[in-house]
Amino acid sequence: MNINRPTLLVNKSIALGNIREMKHKSDESNVILRPHFKTHQSAEVGEWFRDEGVDKITVSSVEMAFYFAKHGWKDITIAFSLNIRELDSIKELSEEIELTVLISSVEHMEAILAANISKLYYFIKVDVGYHRSGLEPNQHELIKEIIAKQNEKLRFKGFLSHFGNTYQAKNKDDVISIYKSGVNDLLTLKEEN
Repeated sequence: MNINRPTLLVNKSIALGNIREMKHKSDESNVILRPHFKTHQSAEVGEWFRDEGVDKITVSSVEMAFYFAKHGWKDITIAFSLNIRELDSIKELSEEIELTVLISSVEHMEAILAANISKLYYFIKVDVGYHRSGLEPNQHELIKEIIAKQNEKLRFKGFLSHFGNTYQAKNKDDVISIYKSGVNDLLTLKEEN
């Protein structure tokens, strides 16, 4: 095999086993499995997830959302903070599927409202320690202001965080500590809002 550019090589049987295990764990825990498709970016691999009962996905760009919508996915979250320069494309896609975006400012909300999008869902991106993007959990007034701007066209789904600070963890106990701290922040926000 002559590989001369970045290429995804997958052991299908291992991947299918991992997908089944993730789906089983999510079902047992009564949580929604919304896998991120940014690594494989493949309609074929996406079908492996669908065959196991997954019907919601996450992607990392508007372009990727269009790709997977074209391949039959109807519930897609774009897991990067909203780029208001892409609102025309977001508006177009939101007319076809249940599209969810990440909001991290009042300006995002105002831009969406001004774009007159007929149906869009949003998570508020919360930074629980990775310090890459999102609102700090203690920005209570700003978070309340963003939630208050929802209406029948723009619907708040909840809070979303990326626990990327676990990448620097030295051991399992560090991972558990980071996880518990982040979940505590999110649960506090949920209770307050």
